[in-house]
Amino acid sequence: MIFEIVFSASASKSWANLDRSTMQRISKRIDEIAADALGVRFSKALAHLKGSRVSRVGDWRIIFTADTTSRLVKIESIGSRGQVYRRL
Repeated sequence: MIFEIVFSASASKSWANLDRSTMQRISKRIDEIAADALGVRFSKALAHLKGSRVSRVGDWRIIFTADTTSRLVKIESIGSRGQVYRRL
């Protein structure tokens, strides 16, 4: 099941500030999430935010929610491990 990807305002701002190599790595992971958003290989559920998931790319994190009925993934936040959880 292929999901449509939508970025939040803060995620798109973070996306624009990434360097090229990091952007390519995260883009590849977002493509993998679009193919299998709920797969345990690419993400895990966040305990403190119900319905949210996190995907790890090195020291970077992608926090998103997946709606299986509308096949929509909303990227909530992209950031380094030390900063991304503070924004939630």
